[in-house]
Amino acid sequence: MTGKVFKSGRAWLGPEILKYNIEEIQKEKEQQKEEAHQKKKMEWQKKQSAIQAIQALNKELSQWNTDPLKTMVSYKKNKHDAKLLTKKAELL
Repeated sequence: MTGKVFKSGRAWLGPEILKYNIEEIQKEKEQQKEEAHQKKKMEWQKKQSAIQAIQALNKELSQWNTDPLKTMVSYKKNKHDAKLLTKKAELL
């Protein structure tokens, strides 16, 4: 019965219930933002560890194969940039 009343637009929430609902919605949004931030942080840390491993090899650029080059280039890539290059000569 109450669902029909609210659906018809003839009922309002009390100020306490409205305030509670708004707070719950804000909490959910904050939690989603925090989860997204944690995900980006984990991805960044993963890239950092891969880059440090490559740098620890102490090889000349000419000795690197395509995979380490892609990793080093992808570190600087933004989501709005073009697709990564695939050939070693293009990456150098």
